Amino acid sequence: MEIQFIYKRDGKKVEFNENRIKNAITQAFIAEGYTESKVYYSIENITKNVVARLENEQFPEVEKIQDMVEEEIMKYGYVDVARAYIIYRNNKKSEREKDLL
Repeated sequence: MEIQFIYKRDGKKVEFNENRIKNAITQAFIAEGYTESKVYYSIENITKNVVARLENEQFPEVEKIQDMVEEEIMKYGYVDVARAYIIYRNNKKSEREKDLL
């Protein structure tokens, strides 16, 4: 089943865009000093694995997608990248919470 929509944190339903997942993964690798060309196939495979897992979900939530990204990065042995991705998520969560105050 092809993914058409996801739910954002605020509950809004938006069109699914695989490139957003790939870009987030790429940025995590770059943040840890990897060049995109060096890890191109890992990025591609991680993205494909996440998208394949999402096909079992009718309307996945963004948090669930991000959890899957973390898991797939770790499966490939890039613990440093997964850690950076987790820290980035936590920082963004803190920013969102500050904005609510």
